[in-house]
Amino acid sequence: RDLETAQIAVQASLTGHLVLATLHTNDAVSAVTRLVDMGVEPFLLASSMLGVLAQRLVRRLCTHCRVEEDGGWRAVGCPACN
Repeated sequence: RDLETAQIAVQASLTGHLVLATLHTNDAVSAVTRLVDMGVEPFLLASSMLGVLAQRLVRRLCTHCRVEEDGGWRAVGCPACN
């Protein structure tokens, strides 16, 4: 989350170590941009990065009041979930 940590991770990767890290961005593409904005040289990123994975949390619907609608589900609201 800072330049020093990012540089250490890049150097470890360049020396053959497997580096797994987290970075808070909205999507996978923004991770590369964020690292460059932090000050990591683009050629070092290109040499050291094998992939980027992004995940999003999905809201769970209440199993008591959900109703099927247009091929999906919609929560109506009930005492169990409110």
